[in-house]
Formats: sequence, structure tokens, C-alpha cells
Amino acid sequence: MSSADSAHEEVPDYKRASTDAALLDIAKLLARKKDFKKAMLAYQRLIVAFPESAFKYTAYYEAGYLRWRLGEVKEAKAILADIANSSAAASLKAKAEGLVAGIDSALLRATHEDGSAAIGVVLALKGIYAPYGEAALKGALLGSGIFAPPQPGVRPDMQPGAKGERASMTVYVRDVGDEPAKAVDAVKELSSNANVLGIVGPLLSANALDAAREAQNDGVPIITLSQREGAAPGSGWAFRNSMTLASQASALAAYAVGTLGLKRFAVIYPQNAYGEKMSSLFGEDAQRLGASVVAVASYEDGATDFSAVLKQAFNVAVKTRKEGRRTIKEYEPKLQADAVFIPDYFETVGMLLPYLEYLNIKDIQLLGTSGWNSARFASAAGKAAEGAVFVDAFFAGSKRQGAAGFTADFEKVYSAEPGVIEAAAYDAALALRSLIAAKKDGEAPAPDRSAVRDGLKSLKGIGGAAGEISFNASGEAVKKLFFLTVKNGQIIEAGR
Repeated sequence: MSSADSAHEEVPDYKRASTDAALLDIAKLLARKKDFKKAMLAYQRLIVAFPESAFKYTAYYEAGYLRWRLGEVKEAKAILADIANSSAAASLKAKAEGLVAGIDSALLRATHEDGSAAIGVVLALKGIYAPYGEAALKGALLGSGIFAPPQPGVRPDMQPGAKGERASMTVYVRDVGDEPAKAVDAVKELSSNANVLGIVGPLLSANALDAAREAQNDGVPIITLSQREGAAPGSGWAFRNSMTLASQASALAAYAVGTLGLKRFAVIYPQNAYGEKMSSLFGEDAQRLGASVVAVASYEDGATDFSAVLKQAFNVAVKTRKEGRRTIKEYEPKLQADAVFIPDYFETVGMLLPYLEYLNIKDIQLLGTSGWNSARFASAAGKAAEGAVFVDAFFAGSKRQGAAGFTADFEKVYSAEPGVIEAAAYDAALALRSLIAAKKDGEAPAPDRSAVRDGLKSLKGIGGAAGEISFNASGEAVKKLFFLTVKNGQIIEAGR
């Protein structure tokens, strides 16, 4: 990337009189400050507003470089390819061609002739699931080490990402779009390349199990990112790095009973597969820990009025009295509960919680799932959300060493805050990278797929975004979940 990086060393010339030149200077200043999105907007404005500008192709090149830094690989290559085929100056065309070659070398090579180890990535990068696939891709690329900075004292040919250094893997990315069958084809293709020692993905439940079975047939380690239980079927070759419904329910019940000292729970859930499964799991875990479920009630999926279900669950008595011409209703809950568990998403929960205050259901701990973890939750529910406790597999604001380090690295590379998908893909790629790059007696071994598979089964001491990475005998990730709460309208980590 040396040619790209050098382009950012130019000092803006404020003596330029033209607006297009000023826009170019502003965009470069924003890029130096790592405000890549605003820099992109400035480059775009120059290109659109000044199509005849002498700086047009420079703006195109810089925009392509920033797209690459933001992890938008396809867009970056398209922009840079246009420059290479344009009437731009020969030096700029050469730079564009060099950057395209660098991207291809790092990410998307169809062949890999030097025999070094590689990781495959199988994700949906187009269609309705593209935003999730792109998020996972960013995490996987960071976990593979391709953005590692130069190491002082290390000779040039052994720097991260250079030929001969396994700390930075070659990554083969395969886009499976919206078609589940393509995931199986992608695994077959990657398995046929002897350099691919492990695969990350897919993310979607619709194709994760089939992809895992294909990896089993082909004898290649795969770490799927699906939440679908059974996507790591204990085959020995298939693993899964995702938080399960069971792990959420178990962790939350243990925290509520063991840490918060709660004993009596009400469960209010939506009439869908997710709500029914989570309510059942949580109830079983709470009872196993010696607590009791004193009320269970459900509401229609998509409901917007929750008065009836809450009246039912909390046995709310209604009294009326006259105040002049007005009839005043007073509500008195008869059920005594320490907490209420609501396994739904923040949009619905944000509408439901105010009903608790309206029905005079007070002094009760709110408990929820990862679906509550959104900055919009607190704004949607207002003061009713204060003190709520919920779980998730990752929290960017965490002070845990692994989470904080990953968040800082991600923001440095992509100028954005990572989420749970990025973290899961990062940890999966990091796990493979750590095994492939392992050294013995100062020499890099020649790893094979069996060694990587066995290494995943006994993995220890690798700190990822969500804590130490390890898998149980069934190939499921062992995760220490994050407990979150709302304080003064902000989501923070809950105390232990």
C-alpha cells in the first residue's frame, strides 16, 4: 500500500483559488483525520459538481483508496479499474493498477502459487443480507491480519502480509448471495485448494448446516457464524462461533439469580418461535437454579397494545372512582414478582415497557435478550428502560481487554464501531490464523487441515474480541457473555 499511503502525504495548498481544488484539500484533511466517510462525501461532491476538473481522477483514486480502507472491496476495485481504463495521467493510472493488484493479492486471488497457507471466507455479499455479510467480512479480514502494521526490526520480505509470513493469511472470499445452495459450492471450491486450511462462514442459518456437512465430507475445518443450533454437528470438522439461544438464557438466569438475588420471575413473550423458545429455556434455567416462574403470558407477534397481556400476567385489579365528571381508573397488581423476562426485540420492548408504569407495576427488574442491545432501545423506552439488564455476545463499549483492543483496532482501520457480527467473524478468523501461524522451535511448521482441526478442539490462550476463544466437544464456542444495563439513557456494562 506504499503508493496509496504516499498519496496522503501531500500538504494542501490553500493558495488554490478554485472550488474543486479546495474540495480536494478538504477531503484529504478529513482523510488524515480518519473521518473517511466525510472525506468520501467531499470527493464525491468534487466529482459530481466539477466533471471537467483537473483533479477529478485524483479524487476518484482517493475515493477508491478510502473504499478499500472502509472494507468496501468491490466498490474500491470498480472505481480503481475505471481509472486504469481512463484518460488519467499515466502515473495515476499506474497507481490505480498497483492498488488493484494489491487488493487482489491480499483478498481475492483465484490462484495462489507460492504454496503458503490461506483462509476461505463464505458470506452473502449481495442481496438483502449484504449488510450482514459485509460486516462479517470486515471482521474476518481484520482477524486474518492483513491490516497489521509493519513490525520494526523485521526484514521487508517477512513483514505482516508479505510473502513468507504466516501472521497475515491470504484470504479467499466467496460471495454466495441469497442462494443457500451456493454455500455448498463455495465450500467445495475452497476445499479443492490445498492452501486453504480453514473456512469462516457462512453467516445465515439457511445454509450453515449444509456448508458444515460439506466441510465434513471434504475434510476441511469450518467455523460457521450462524445462530442456528446444530450448525456445528459434532462432526470433528465443523465448529460454530455464535451465541446460542440456550447460552443467552442460561447466562441471564445465572446472573439474575446468582448476582442480583432474584427468585420470582414473570415471563412475557411474543407468539413466535424465538419468543417461545427463549421463554422456555429461561424458565427451565431459573427453576434449575432454585428460583420460580410465577407467571407466563404471551402476546401476538407484532402487537402494539400490551395492556391485556400485562393485566393477565400480573393479575391486575381495576378500580374506578369518580373525580367530578371524570372516571378515574386505578390499577393494583396482585402478583408479586422480582423480575419480568421479555424475550423480544428493542422496538417492541420499547413500546411495552411504558405499560408497566401505566398499570402500576413497579419495583420490578427488567430482563432481556441480545435483541435489546441497541442505542435506540433507551430512546424508544425512555425512563422505563432505566436499570434494565440484558445480555449479548459483544459490547463495543466494554473495558474487557480483548473487547477494548478489538474495538480500537477496528475503528482505526474502518473508522466505525464494530458490532456482534464483526466480533464473531474476527474471532473465527483469529482462531484459524493463530493455529496456522503457530511456530515451533523458532521455525514455522507446515500446518495441515488435520492439525488446524485438532488445534481448534484444544484451543487455549487466544484472546479474541469476546474473550478467550475456545470450543467445546460439540464444536460450539464457549463464550463469556456481556451483561448490559441502561443508565441515564445510555447502555453500559452491568456490574458483577
